[in-house]
Amino acid sequence: EVTAIGIQIRHADGQKRISFEDLPEAMNDRFQFDPKQKNQAVAAEAAARTEHEAAVAVAEGLADQEMAKQKDRDAVMAKQKQIREIAAKESQINSLKDEIRDLENEMSRAASAAASARAAGRMHIDRSGGISGTIKAKQNRMATLRTEVGQMRSSL
Repeated sequence: EVTAIGIQIRHADGQKRISFEDLPEAMNDRFQFDPKQKNQAVAAEAAARTEHEAAVAVAEGLADQEMAKQKDRDAVMAKQKQIREIAAKESQINSLKDEIRDLENEMSRAASAAASARAAGRMHIDRSGGISGTIKAKQNRMATLRTEVGQMRSSL
């Protein structure tokens, strides 16, 4: 391709431009190269390149801003998720408290029933040991949940 700057050759490995100053005088005469036109074409290419680079910089800036906004949204969502997880664990703790209270009441009733049976001279199976083990297991689970909640709150 003949341009105001010189001859542009495209090939399988890319392209090469040969400036008209590097061409033989006969080619310069044939294609009527003009230094003023070359300077204008070079200036136009430089302006186009500068405009393109400015547009790329703006686009990169916008992309960086969007990425920062997305990171902020992700952080907010992660915080909200952690708050929901804390609430779920606190709900489990409250359920365990209710279950422990019910088991303690049941253990008290079982102890009363055992005492009444002994006083009446009847045989009675004492269930308070099994209930006590269940209470301890629930208390351990509740302690674990409280520790997890504390760690989660400290990371907020």
